[in-house]
Amino acid sequence: MKKWLLACVIFLTANLYSSAKVLSDHQLQNISNRFAKYLKTGNEDLLISCIDTTSQKYESIARAWRQTYNNMTYLYQDTGRIQIDLYVWGSEHDDDYISLIPNLQNAKPNERFYEYLVPILKIRKFSDSKLITDLIFPYRLINQIHFDVDALLNPSENYIRATCSVQFETLDRLFESVIFTLYPDLTIHNILLNGVKIDVDYHRWFLCLKVPKQFQDSSFFNAVIEYSGVINDEDNFYIREDGTQLCFWPWFPYVDPIIEDALGSPQLIQLDPFSHEFTLQFPERYYSLSNWGKLEESSVRGNYRIEGWNSPKVYGDIGILLGKWTKLQMESIGNIHPTLYLKNDLHIELETLKQKITRLITFYSSQFSEPSNKFFNIVEAPVYWNCENYISSNLGIMDHEMAHFWWRSNPLNWFFHSLTEYSDLLFKRELYGETNFHKRLIEKWCDYYQWMGSDPNLVLESDNIITYYLGPIMQYYFNKEIGDENLFQLCRKLTSLPYDRFTFSHRELMQMVQEVVGRDYETFFNGWIKAPIKLEGNNLIPEQHIQEIQAIHGYASQRKELYRKKDWTALIELCDVILKKKTDFKMIWLRHKGNFLLKSNQYEDALKTYQLSIQEFDPKLDREDRLDRSYLRQAQTYDLLHSRDKAMKYYNIVIESLQSPPEVKASAFKYSKKPFTKDEIDTVLE
Repeated sequence: MKKWLLACVIFLTANLYSSAKVLSDHQLQNISNRFAKYLKTGNEDLLISCIDTTSQKYESIARAWRQTYNNMTYLYQDTGRIQIDLYVWGSEHDDDYISLIPNLQNAKPNERFYEYLVPILKIRKFSDSKLITDLIFPYRLINQIHFDVDALLNPSENYIRATCSVQFETLDRLFESVIFTLYPDLTIHNILLNGVKIDVDYHRWFLCLKVPKQFQDSSFFNAVIEYSGVINDEDNFYIREDGTQLCFWPWFPYVDPIIEDALGSPQLIQLDPFSHEFTLQFPERYYSLSNWGKLEESSVRGNYRIEGWNSPKVYGDIGILLGKWTKLQMESIGNIHPTLYLKNDLHIELETLKQKITRLITFYSSQFSEPSNKFFNIVEAPVYWNCENYISSNLGIMDHEMAHFWWRSNPLNWFFHSLTEYSDLLFKRELYGETNFHKRLIEKWCDYYQWMGSDPNLVLESDNIITYYLGPIMQYYFNKEIGDENLFQLCRKLTSLPYDRFTFSHRELMQMVQEVVGRDYETFFNGWIKAPIKLEGNNLIPEQHIQEIQAIHGYASQRKELYRKKDWTALIELCDVILKKKTDFKMIWLRHKGNFLLKSNQYEDALKTYQLSIQEFDPKLDREDRLDRSYLRQAQTYDLLHSRDKAMKYYNIVIESLQSPPEVKASAFKYSKKPFTKDEIDTVLE
């Protein structure tokens, strides 16, 4: 799943007389307690008891919290640590405005992701039970916004000092507060609003600016915020022992409409024009990359590099990386010009990398025509970057990431994201044949029902994880319906559109389909995207695979409860049931079993199981980046068995790998410096 940087969300509260300092009453705290218990148990009655079932927003509110429950409990199996922060923004007429902020007790930096993915909730103030009647996604109240950031960065200490000027125009007037989402624990040095120093409230991720009375009739604001601090986020920087590789995300503000998608709203978002300008200053030995901006100028003054960036896009990442790269311009492939940025010690597998890039571009271009963007930058960086500027050179994920050059990187659109994954499947069919292709489709069904085991109410149009699983299956049956010629004609029509046109409404897509195919396919797509595909009665799955998928679905349905009980024996037995049913894709289930053996302190058996997992790896079926997860677990187990030399052998395999996922490589770096210990076993996920 992708991580976003600091979101800058502005919520303009009309005539709210209270602030975050107002104490919540007993009824509001009761709602908070019920939501916390819901996130721990998944009890739907607790969720429903908090929402006004007569409200037009009932389904949206319930969906948002179901999505939060599903995502939090998927990532953090120890649900006993989940808690809710109640934050009261104020009151208007008969309503209270609050945020219920899910978080974990004693959260590590990389466990704090969901804290800012919260809407503002509107609660009927004088209701006997204080029912939630509405939820507000704050960015919708903004018409225009511009960021101008001047930042001094010290990546080696993960430190930032920045001055951010934010200009925005509001859709309404009479406002008393403006709320930014800001990385927690920074130091706020100064804040001016329209040139006037103002009071602020800084609560976890939220920075609440008080609008002076003289500006409450204004519709245009300029806020200048000076802040500094250490960004201690374990997921976002990676350091090698020899200091040659580091990635630092500086957490600049940006408007984040993806919050709405992450909380399960099915609406596609039409974005207003935004602009960003950044001036970055950082030590000369570092270099920067962006997956959304354009570098306008760069110079070196003394020991510092000064860069100017701008972007018309709403969200994205700038990374500051240590170490120089060698720029390698590959030969053009048709009209496409790939450029590689690699470390000075060029990969010994450089030819393998170049061959894969060439095959991918050649295949996708032949099927879908060349994309409107002809300049592909592929960079060796410890991040999942894909966009018109850069993609990762990671061989394990490049097939999917390269397809984003054709289908855009906007995860808000179920159609394009599923088409990206289907393009990857078509490429694999070209390499390995039809039988291999159908095995992969079956595995997509397995992945889908494993994900659905945690929440059977999820639907494809509002859950961007499902697009990885059900999305390509849907595109396969759409392909069968309309034939290859029509599908590729539709794809060529889409690739001919300007790349910066990255948001499409459902109606526009359906009109394009009708123009190409000659008939309306809205009913077809609605059947896939608006309701779950139940396992019972699913006649699309071949009969010989039904028991295998039922076993996986059963495992997923019980996993959270068994995790809560720490019943590792039961989970091991469920893995054994699945392994007996499967003929392919056993590697990942052997690793799951090894993890549960590790958690139950059966180190020798865990080690043997991880070794079996590695032996089961099939490069024609399994994703390349999954292999290194098993190597990492093998290394950690050797540490627990006090075999440091063997542990280092496998840590180094992961560190030097061309296909290791960023978070896996980060762990290998970490434990190559200090051994993995028994106290850290709880951090081992599936």
